[in-house]
Amino acid sequence: MGIDRPDDSDLRSDTHSDQPAEDGNAAGDGGTRPDRSRGVPVEVRHREEYDSHLRAAVAAEKRRDAGEQPAAKEAWDDAAERAGAEWADHQQRWPAEKRVAIDRSGDPPGSWRGESSRFLGSAANEYVDERCRRIAQTERDIVSPAMRAIASRDSGRTLIGFEHCLKDRDRIKDKVAEQVQYKSRTVEQAFTTVKDTVRYTFQYDEAHYSTGVRADIERLKAEGFEEAERKNSWTADQYKGINSWWRVPDTDCVFEVQFHTRMSFEAKQFTHGAYERLRNPLTSDGERDELSGFQQRASACIKVPPSAADIPNYP
Repeated sequence: MGIDRPDDSDLRSDTHSDQPAEDGNAAGDGGTRPDRSRGVPVEVRHREEYDSHLRAAVAAEKRRDAGEQPAAKEAWDDAAERAGAEWADHQQRWPAEKRVAIDRSGDPPGSWRGESSRFLGSAANEYVDERCRRIAQTERDIVSPAMRAIASRDSGRTLIGFEHCLKDRDRIKDKVAEQVQYKSRTVEQAFTTVKDTVRYTFQYDEAHYSTGVRADIERLKAEGFEEAERKNSWTADQYKGINSWWRVPDTDCVFEVQFHTRMSFEAKQFTHGAYERLRNPLTSDGERDELSGFQQRASACIKVPPSAADIPNYP
């Protein structure tokens, strides 16, 4: 359905592209934790507009981004402004509020139905909730402390959106329901395909991107995490960056680490609304064509850091 983005792919060989973070309430821990990280504001899922956030982010990054060449910065800033205007125009022509309203009136108690109309019965919904609670505990006790330790070992890059590392639970359920309904998987099998229930993003300046990514991969291994997969998308046309997925030994937790520059992170952020619409089965074919073109144009001006395309996929 639509475009397969790397952070939303499963642990199969046919994988995809999403900067850290959604609204971090996947753990059911009482709400979204405030973002105290540096740099571009963390991604907030379920939003349809990013243009105003983008302009603020660009202005903030310009003040401290010494690692990019002026020409590349200007080209990207111009492209970002155009993309923001294009996305605003698209939303006016394809307003979300004119879509068919989701009817939940006949759904059984304890079941779940998302904005895509994908559905989980009560038993499946309860299973997902329990798995999310267990994973949230692993995040708090094991993964996030290790990520803080890794981040402290290099001041040359930023761990963005750390406070929002838990994926929104409705987004998890939507992915699970998609696998159950369209891939004929059990809910247990479907949950294992959601690789980004916990996710983090490192952002580097362009000059130090490749050496920084390689060093952080080794630091993750040194912390005892097992690399499950790595996908380099710097030569792709609709998403640029590197996404990796890691297993926590002796647990059922797989988490995602994305590696970005300022440009690739911002592009991912402000095309996320397009990506969400592409994933939604209720999106029309005409709108899908426009959305795919928008994502390509938004990514076209992103500068590829030196040697970034040489970092291999894994396995």
